[in-house]
Order: sequence, then C-alpha cells, then structure tokens
Amino acid sequence: MLKEIIETIKRLTGSILLLLLSFAIRRRKEYVAIGSWGGENYIDNGRYLAEYICKNRKDLKVFWVGTKKTRDEVEKKLSPYRFLEKDTVSANIALLKCRYMFCTQMHNSDISSYNVFRNATICYLHHGMPLKKWGEDGLNQMKKDGRIKALLKRIMGNSRKYEYFVTSGPEQDLTFLTALKFRGCTENNEIHSGTPRNDMYFNVDKQRIEEEKTKYSGLVPFEKDKKIIMYLPTYRRTSKNVSFTGLSDDETLKLNRLLEKHNAVILEKLHLAATGGKVRQTEFVKHIPAHFNVQELMLFADVLISDYSGAFLDFLFLDRPVVNYVYDYDFYKNTDSGLYYDIDEFMAGPVCRDFDSLLAALDETLSGTDRYHDRREAVKNRFMAYETGHASEMIVREVIDKA
Repeated sequence: MLKEIIETIKRLTGSILLLLLSFAIRRRKEYVAIGSWGGENYIDNGRYLAEYICKNRKDLKVFWVGTKKTRDEVEKKLSPYRFLEKDTVSANIALLKCRYMFCTQMHNSDISSYNVFRNATICYLHHGMPLKKWGEDGLNQMKKDGRIKALLKRIMGNSRKYEYFVTSGPEQDLTFLTALKFRGCTENNEIHSGTPRNDMYFNVDKQRIEEEKTKYSGLVPFEKDKKIIMYLPTYRRTSKNVSFTGLSDDETLKLNRLLEKHNAVILEKLHLAATGGKVRQTEFVKHIPAHFNVQELMLFADVLISDYSGAFLDFLFLDRPVVNYVYDYDFYKNTDSGLYYDIDEFMAGPVCRDFDSLLAALDETLSGTDRYHDRREAVKNRFMAYETGHASEMIVREVIDKA
C-alpha cells in the first residue's frame, strides 16, 4: 500500500512538472511516437505502422516507446533507429515534442505513465476486432471513480480522450461507440482503414511464408515438415485457458495419436495478458513465448484453433481452416467477459464444445476436408470489411496529412 502511494505521488509530481513544461516546448508536426502492449513487445499494429512510415515517409520521424528489452529489435527493424525508454525523463521530454501519438492498448500504457499529452493528437490503433465485450461494455470491467481519483487521473493524463480510432469494419464501428465512449469515440472520429498488421496478408508470397517457418522452427523448435496447428485462445478474466500441455493422461494419448497420424504439431500461444505457471513443452505441443509475433506465426499455420479471439479474424485473410474451440461458451458469455455476438454469428469453422469433438474436427480438417470456405468468406466480409491492405497509408493520410 505504501509503495503504491509513493508511486502515485511520484507520477503526480512528474505529471504536473511535464504539464507545465509542455507550455514551453513546441510540438513538431514531423515527430511521431508509437507504442504497443505497454512497451513490453515490439509487435502488433504499432510495429507495422512504424515500419511503414520509416520506409515510405522520410519527411516524418518515428520514435518507438518501449522497455529496454525491446531496444535491440527496434534497432534492427526501424531505420533510422529512434528508441525512447518508456517513463524515463529523457523519453518524456522527447514526447512533449511529438505531435502525433499512436497506441494499441491505451496511451498511458503504451506511451507514458506521465502526462505528456497536452496538445498531442492521439490515434487508437487497437489490437483486433473485438468479439468479447470490453471497455465500458465488459462485464464487471470498469468501475466508476470517486472524485479524488478522477481528479488525479485527469492531472496525470490517464483520462485523456483520443482524436482518432482505427476500425476494421462496420461491426467494430458500433462496438467502439459504446466500449470506448469514455475515450471520446464518435462516428466522426473513426477511421475506416483496417489495421496495419493485416496489410502484410494482402501481399504475402510463398517465399515469405517459407522464411518465417524456417525462422520459427529454429526458435521454438519444431520440425519443418510438420503440419502446423496454431492455438490462439483469448484472455479469460475469471478462469484459465485450457492448455494442450495440461491435459489428462487419456486426453494426451488421444491427442498425440491424432497428431502423429497427420504428422502435425500444435504451436500454443496464450494471450499476452494471461498469467499463470510455467507451461511445459511436449513432443507434439510447443509453447510459444509471449513476445513472438502472432502475425508472422499465422503465416505458416495450416489450421488455427481459437475461441472468441479476434486473431482468427485476421487469419481469415489466408483462407485456411479455422476450428472454434469454445469449451466454456456459456460461462464466458454470461460470467467472464461477455460476448457481443452469439457463436453462430462469428464461427468460421466447426464449433467444438468439448475435447472429443475438437479431435474429430481436427482429424477431418487435417485429412484435407474443408467444408467452410464460404463461411469464412462470409465472416470475413462482415467483420473485416475495411481491410484492403493499405491501412498504414490511409491512417497516415487521415491523421497526419490532413491535419
């Protein structure tokens, strides 16, 4: 408790000083700050937008905000190399010069815990089309602040509203209007561009796919000749994800027989926000570290197992089989986070509510039977209608060039 109080005083004092300093420092229209996932990972929409700007807009200067562990990767990927270590004094002063800021989580998580936002333009990139309820819509996710806490948040910049919100389709337009009302989302400040991380799927070729599979086969590792089943479950607030490394002995035996039959392996990547004990590796199930890039991993996946995660909507651009494993559907819909849609509205493949039906669906899919092509197209067209492969270009045009 005492530690939290001291930290709050520190951030409050720092925010007041930075707020005063912001009146003396001019924001530069060519300076762009981008962060993602609390600065802990160089991934997602922020990464792809940053790389697009560095490659195509030499008139703009991109600053990536992150923790020390992301510095090396940023240095390799971004040219020219500009890295700001999140929440340091030097980073916060540099951020006072940035006219534009882009975040995928929230500004105070991705950019700074201090108030460096006065007179900046903030664009919310998000991290996927939401099927689960969140923000102001989520079940038991947001509590009303008292007067003192609300005042402190304003001073520290935590309650800052945003100027722009990037969406993938009309369905996301609607969910943002309610879930992000507290961030200032309206029909007039939504950008119908699609998301930067999906641009790559419109231009990918076999060579790129092979390169990514080779890279990750050495990192995980797995044998390159294997069929790849990617498991990407969403975040659970009040329960734990099912891991294929934590099955009963009987279930493990059934799964291993199936995977051996089809020369397949499961690459299991739990949600970035998920916590828990150490997940072990097995011969047939490989655990993927949190910082690995999901977009690159999906490039070489033959089948995707997911549940209510927006990740499988991105996977639809590759037109490969999806299996919806919804073992806790009723609980998740009514107790955990809640869902905007019934499963029949967004399912893009067989719906499996238990382990045996999942094995049956995988057996059919790995045998080459694909009965869901038209269904995948319908779901993609409904939920991802704005995706055209030019999201980064459109976002820069709408947020920066039109300013």
